[in-house]
Amino acid sequence: MSRHRSAPFVLLAAALFLSGCYVAPKPVYRLTPLDSSAEWHLGRQIVRAGTDSVAIAVTFRRHTRWFEFDVDITNRGSGPVLVAPERFHYIVLDAPEAAVTADAGRFHAVDPESMLVALDKEASREEARYASAVLTDATFAVVELADDIASAGEERTPQEAAAEEADDIEDDVHRIRRDGSHESRMSHLENARYEWSETTLRKTTLHPARYIDGRVFFPVRNGSGILRLVFPIGDAELSVDYAVEPQ
Repeated sequence: MSRHRSAPFVLLAAALFLSGCYVAPKPVYRLTPLDSSAEWHLGRQIVRAGTDSVAIAVTFRRHTRWFEFDVDITNRGSGPVLVAPERFHYIVLDAPEAAVTADAGRFHAVDPESMLVALDKEASREEARYASAVLTDATFAVVELADDIASAGEERTPQEAAAEEADDIEDDVHRIRRDGSHESRMSHLENARYEWSETTLRKTTLHPARYIDGRVFFPVRNGSGILRLVFPIGDAELSVDYAVEPQ
């Protein structure tokens, strides 16, 4: 009787627990350039800015864990200029003036060079973890081999033989999972390194009449508002404004 009476309470508790585990979806943002002369190309708007010495074309790509942009930079001047993505940043125009004039009010772009170092360090740690695990398994294998040699000739019961076979299978499954996890992790790190190495805008000395393009990633600031993207390049400081619109 007591079990039947408690069932509704168990179901209610489970429902409350599951409702408490609900994770709301993160907001999705679109950034729209405020420049009325922005041009459309393949569903995206390109906004341009420039001086006599340098020109940029900026396209918002998407919002993921960052605000992603395609940035094209052309050197119109007579001397080389340094393109350093880690100097790029945005400020929030509708934030208090004290916040946007201080460096704390600037949201700097991700530095690809620092990201590549971080990925290389993580790959090194993963290789070390895997090598340590393999070495540990090899050590245990030597110990088991010595035990097998010492107990050679001894009769085993069917139960002991079955237990040993089950242990061997469990060890094999563990090694397969460990190797698969390692390969998956290394593949993920290699793919991430390729993306940051080959598709992002990298630090470059840009010579006259040359251009460079690539992706630039800015940290996400939640909420609507007006963002001013600032691109210090050489002696120039170009900017473009975007409206942040939650979808």
